[in-house]
Amino acid sequence: MKDKKPLGHDAPAPDLADVWDQDILRKWLKTAKRLERDDVYKDAFRQLCSAEKRETDDPLELEFAGVICALEQALTEGLGKTKRLSPMRLKLGRSGVVKTMSDLVSKPTATDGFAELQAVGMGEFSAENLVLKHEGRFEPGVIAAAKARLAEQDTAPADA
Repeated sequence: MKDKKPLGHDAPAPDLADVWDQDILRKWLKTAKRLERDDVYKDAFRQLCSAEKRETDDPLELEFAGVICALEQALTEGLGKTKRLSPMRLKLGRSGVVKTMSDLVSKPTATDGFAELQAVGMGEFSAENLVLKHEGRFEPGVIAAAKARLAEQDTAPADA
């Protein structure tokens, strides 16, 4: 990203792998959306979610931080104003990642966040997909609920 070439329709996608500043990544999201560059948008979205990850050795917790970031970004774009999932972050701090995710996935209907992620083509960031990726950490009922939700929404599980 050292040379500032314009991001036109025919320009190659920028390498965002070393960009960790969330404000810069959000600017890339806006620019990519304005220029209808889905490839750049998805790269910036994934990098934004990676930048959210907290300092922890738990892979599930790291990935769930990305899920929360993805949900917040999808809801922000859907509403047109900044949306933070403060209650979910509080529950995560109180109950831990496995309990928080189990409760989220076990709800009788899909959450707004699940629907928003599907709508923006980022369903791989759903808690349901993360449960399936880390099946060994969850009860069988939670795994079954995640599989059922993805099947109900006609969404294939993301590759683990």
